[in-house]
Amino acid sequence: RMCSQLIFTGFLLLLITGIGQAQKAPAGYPQADYEQGRTDAQNDIKSGVLAYEFAGLPAPTDDEEIRLFRERYHIELRRVAGDEIRIEAISHMVGYNEIALPEIEHRFGKDILQKVADEAKANYEKQHTP
Repeated sequence: RMCSQLIFTGFLLLLITGIGQAQKAPAGYPQADYEQGRTDAQNDIKSGVLAYEFAGLPAPTDDEEIRLFRERYHIELRRVAGDEIRIEAISHMVGYNEIALPEIEHRFGKDILQKVADEAKANYEKQHTP
């Protein structure tokens, strides 16, 4: 009885919040890549994988951030674009992170990305300051 109530409550939550329904990609982003990103994130979470996709040129603190997220939080950071940015990759990233980030923040706090970035920067500065 309790299990069926939980399933029913979960189903109602999905209907009310719109989770699981098709979402429209932001203007200018390819819809198919955006939807695939959302699907990939949902599948990763279901299989126990937490990840966050990002784009941009490498920064000196990247290795430390990647290490902290992986070792402390078991979160994969995935660079999807560097100096060459494809709109399809960015569209996937936007869709992916719309699903993944709320799950990450639910588990570790709303400020987790900034907290780790700040710690990585401090660690880097300690190692590279005479």
